[in-house]
Amino acid sequence: MATIRKRNGCYQVQIGKDRHPLVTKTFSRLTDAKRWASTTEYEIEVGLFKPSPAPDFLSIGDLIGHYLLINNKENLSGFEIYYRLSWH
Repeated sequence: MATIRKRNGCYQVQIGKDRHPLVTKTFSRLTDAKRWASTTEYEIEVGLFKPSPAPDFLSIGDLIGHYLLINNKENLSGFEIYYRLSWH
């Protein structure tokens, strides 16, 4: 059964089925959340759903390196990256 709740202006979907781990995803639009929920529930029921594996980061440095690989499309300088990652 899917549960959709509004959180921080977004819609969080949680699906819990028998003998299957809880699946959660967040959307900015309610229609997208409902569509994903119904599709994912069906995939779980028929055995097609494969949850994405958790990334295997060994250290904070690995996590930061992954962040830079994914999000540094603007070719930011070292200072700009440090500023974005630092606590304000």
